[in-house]
Amino acid sequence: MKNSKIRIEGIDGFSFLMAGDVPHSVYPPTAGGYWKHLVSDVEPKKVLMLGIAGGTIARLILEKYPKAEITGVDYSPEILDWAKKYLKLDEIRMDIKIADAFDYVLKEEKKYDLIIVDLVDGYWYPIKVFSPSFVNELLRILNMGGQILINAPNLDWLVDQVFKPVYKKEVRENVIWGQ
Repeated sequence: MKNSKIRIEGIDGFSFLMAGDVPHSVYPPTAGGYWKHLVSDVEPKKVLMLGIAGGTIARLILEKYPKAEITGVDYSPEILDWAKKYLKLDEIRMDIKIADAFDYVLKEEKKYDLIIVDLVDGYWYPIKVFSPSFVNELLRILNMGGQILINAPNLDWLVDQVFKPVYKKEVRENVIWGQ
């Protein structure tokens, strides 16, 4: 994580992967928190996750859609090491890539049914997620009828003022549901 101290915090039988004071993943996974909003209601065959952390969302997807093929991208080997050591990240059937999400999307040629953008890093959030160039790149690698789900914490004003008018997408509970 860029500027956040990584640690594991145990609460009521759950292990939380923390960056600063912000929980990024929980093990075992739970249907609570924001994670449940990043699991599609439509069964995806191929999933791209931008931001893995401890793998909570990947676990929830595979629990609901066991045949889904997940590619996960995270730029932090440090957080992935913590997740492997304390949250059993290695047990998740997922192709993990260590890369910057923005660079990865630019070079990606595969198409996906579901793209999840969860790039929160402690208290830091890359505003570039809402840039027309990045969103257009996401749309380029999205299969027809697919979905893009974006975790946009505390950015309701930006979604309402910038993203929604430009892309005319439905916005629910801080998640943008695509195409």
